[in-house]
Amino acid sequence: EYSFYSPVHNLHTRIDLLLCSAMLTHSIHSANYLAKTLSDHCPLIVTLRWGSQPSRIPTWRLQPTLLRDPPFREELADTIKSYFTINSRTATTRAIEWDGDKVVVRGMCIGAAGGIRRTLLSELHDTEEKLRKAECD
Repeated sequence: EYSFYSPVHNLHTRIDLLLCSAMLTHSIHSANYLAKTLSDHCPLIVTLRWGSQPSRIPTWRLQPTLLRDPPFREELADTIKSYFTINSRTATTRAIEWDGDKVVVRGMCIGAAGGIRRTLLSELHDTEEKLRKAECD
């Protein structure tokens, strides 16, 4: 379906869109354009299924920017060495030991990414406050 027709260019396009996060796409049951009545834009009606579960659980991915941070790389290497030193003979198989290490590394990466995000948000908030104060003066 198209929401706009340009007679000059003899072209149909979609200029009226629904934007949503990837986490909500599984909840969209239907989306339809309504008739243009008040403006040159088509209203869009969307039916959602609340409470529906996503078709798959999003997978965690390593943020490569973390590996560009030398202090983080050193801390990660130390944590991995420490993990294997402590757990070298406690796991029943190497596969279990390896899976445990992956959990430790993932938790460390999630924590570091959260710390970076909090720092950036704090800096953004401080900058916005300075800008507001400068605009008021």
